[in-house]
Amino acid sequence: MTKSDNSSTRYLIVATTAGSVLEMYDFVIYSFFAIILGKLFFPSQQALVQLIATYGIFALGYLARPLGGIIFGHIADRFGRRNGLAISVVSMGIPIVALGLLPTYQSIGIWAPILLTVVRVFQGLSVGGEFPSAATFLSEHAPPSERGFETSWLFFGINGGILLASLVGYVVTESFHANQTALLSWGWRIPFLLGGVLAAVGYYIRRNLGETHAFQELKYNRSIEKIPFMYVLRHHMGDTLKGFGATAAMASAISLIYLYMPTYLTQFVHLPLSTALLFNAINLVVLIVMLPIMGKWSDYFSRRVVTSIGGFLLVFNTYPFLWLINSFSHSPYLILWALCMMGVFTACTLGPIAAMLAELFATKARTSGVAISYNLGVGLFGGLTPMVVTWLIKITNSVHSPAIYMMITGLITVLCAVTIKEKVKSF
Repeated sequence: MTKSDNSSTRYLIVATTAGSVLEMYDFVIYSFFAIILGKLFFPSQQALVQLIATYGIFALGYLARPLGGIIFGHIADRFGRRNGLAISVVSMGIPIVALGLLPTYQSIGIWAPILLTVVRVFQGLSVGGEFPSAATFLSEHAPPSERGFETSWLFFGINGGILLASLVGYVVTESFHANQTALLSWGWRIPFLLGGVLAAVGYYIRRNLGETHAFQELKYNRSIEKIPFMYVLRHHMGDTLKGFGATAAMASAISLIYLYMPTYLTQFVHLPLSTALLFNAINLVVLIVMLPIMGKWSDYFSRRVVTSIGGFLLVFNTYPFLWLINSFSHSPYLILWALCMMGVFTACTLGPIAAMLAELFATKARTSGVAISYNLGVGLFGGLTPMVVTWLIKITNSVHSPAIYMMITGLITVLCAVTIKEKVKSF
């Protein structure tokens, strides 16, 4: 590979990754302000009921992702990968700004949670097209021997977006620490309005990306499918189910360990929200650093080996680490160590997944195939996690019960990953 090729590859990775940072920020900042949104948009006086309702809407946003994946997968497979990337980041900016401008329950009553639901569904549709388009774009540009490493940077960006959201949440909550009235009145809107600016930047970064050679060849040969979704159902149903199952552990781990954990640490371990968000940010740094390493290892040892090891580690370690976090709530450094170890295990399941899914499907329906398997997995296993684990805690009266969910999803990933045949090939 020439110096020019290396520069081009780095530019493609940076541009795609930067867009993912901005897009994921928009989607997950909601989770970090779940407690505040629960108070503002739901009338119940019970904090746990407010939280379940807020996470119910969070889940709806996730469950809208499969439909969004089909829509944007169709765009990317019919009209080009870069078009899917550009359109998804623009469509994400509109609802995030709308969320930051929404009136609360006190202002318009029942219409507040209804409008919140509508906004979150539109966000889910948009983000459903982000990962499939980006994963297909990077995997088709990468050489086969480096596909795991290069596509892992996509999750570097996605989790960088979670990190950015966590840092913004920390700064906002800490800035309004002495004035909670102002935070509940208008301060909570700042992170959402900032998301609109970030989405505009994401579009600017991506608008000049070049199309992949694989899609250009498909277009030249007039082999583009009119309805890629139907092609996946006819020819890749088994691969779709395997890919869906392989995402279970990483989706639930991201949702539990990074999106839900600040609320968990605040609500049940009784850490200040600013401290919980700071710990979350540090743990995200650990995850982000480990992702390219796990992607590289998947190029050497295979995707299924690295993914299966991660699934096993999550199955056998989630309960002990949750027990440690709750038993040693007076030892913040021990809590941080437990969280970071869970971050390493999560990286094993996350680093190889983009390449693993892209290699399952034919070029003519690759984005649609990745979209269906990935978004079903993330929508079901990731989107339901906060609500399910909060419900588990409520019915079992045990703060350790979230481990049950993580153990089940980890086992599903292991069982599916070991059945996936390696298909490392040139696109």
